[in-house]
Amino acid sequence: MKTQEKDIKAAKKSKKKPYLRRKIFMYNLIRLSIQIWLLVQKPKKL
Repeated sequence: MKTQEKDIKAAKKSKKKPYLRRKIFMYNLIRLSIQIWLLVQKPKKL
């Protein structure tokens, strides 16, 4: 039950700041894609 309460609180916070959550998600997605791209590029150079 405690976890559900935390999820509800998090959902309320995310409703207040959905743009911030989306910004963080996009930042993480871009950073991850850059890391994958670098891993793909390295063997080609070597």
